[in-house]
Amino acid sequence: MGRAVTEKGHKITQQRRRWVVQLQQVQASKIAMAPPPPCLPTDCLLHVFLRLDPISIVRCGAVSRHWRRGVTDNASDIWRHTTGHADRCLLLGLHCPRLLPPLLMAAFARAALDALLVPMTKKGCTKPKLHAPLACSDGLLLICRGLPTEMSVVNPLTGFHVTMPRPTSAVAAYSRYFLHSCHGAKPNSFEVLAVDRHFLAIQNYCSETGAWGLVFHPKTDDHGLIRLPGLLSEYPAAPLVCQGAIHWLCSYVSVSDYYSLGERKLTHVVAVDIATGRTRMTRIPSQCSMCSEDVSTRKTLMLATSEDDQPSLLRTEEASLKVSFWLYVGDHGGGNDDDTEKSWLLRRSMDIRKLIEDAGLSSAKSGR
Repeated sequence: MGRAVTEKGHKITQQRRRWVVQLQQVQASKIAMAPPPPCLPTDCLLHVFLRLDPISIVRCGAVSRHWRRGVTDNASDIWRHTTGHADRCLLLGLHCPRLLPPLLMAAFARAALDALLVPMTKKGCTKPKLHAPLACSDGLLLICRGLPTEMSVVNPLTGFHVTMPRPTSAVAAYSRYFLHSCHGAKPNSFEVLAVDRHFLAIQNYCSETGAWGLVFHPKTDDHGLIRLPGLLSEYPAAPLVCQGAIHWLCSYVSVSDYYSLGERKLTHVVAVDIATGRTRMTRIPSQCSMCSEDVSTRKTLMLATSEDDQPSLLRTEEASLKVSFWLYVGDHGGGNDDDTEKSWLLRRSMDIRKLIEDAGLSSAKSGR
């Protein structure tokens, strides 16, 4: 009888083990079937979107499954923002529906597309599309309202929204807009700089005064003309705001050569004082001089600031992940702006690939 009890207890133990195994398998299958949590929170995505053009966002989604999953998993949260149309312009370039991935096409179709957008303009036309983002900085977004007299500045995260008039006719015809100085005396303080396509006139708007300032006509000492990289393209090279001035990479040509055909290399940095309109030209190192397309499209040369708020250059090597850092020292180096050997200092060169490998993240390439 004791043997029978032992065998019965053994069978019960085996049955319990099978139940435990089956329960674990069921739980594992539920975990496998459950959608993974978003890898990027909504506020982080919106913050990144404010600093990237739609084409760059789509490229990120095309090469990184982690980025793509973060976008699609957060799509519903982004669509629920109360700011209306502004957040829709930030999600994977929704003002350009042909760039949308299939997962978002259904949601986009439900968003009253016809009420948001106007037909694409003809090639060569610089008129912005309805609700197209014109500029962004520090969480604020400048958008075109489709009205001939007004624009809007919004914050998609807080719901802040304010309208502003367009600049005077001297600048408004073919202009680019740059949103800057978002840390004023009041919350959501901002300024907008309008620059005409030939860089012959600029005008600044201040939210605290609610009005546009005087129209300045930048001039250089020897009366040359400035050409900015990709000024008429949809996503030109971003300027740098520091020390009360806006800086652009540019080429510097004579009046007779300004309208000549052919690709020109970017050779200078032009700085325009926001308050006075005064212009200063600085030649960049010969190692950093490159074609406009490399800057506006490939982003191989960018303006940045150092820890002490001095202008600097970031240059990426062709077909590699090596980045060199150039710091502008100006008169501190004992020379003038035309002496590039003394005006710019090569601080260091960094191999990004080596940093990734040293951090143990080289395996992340398999998930891209």
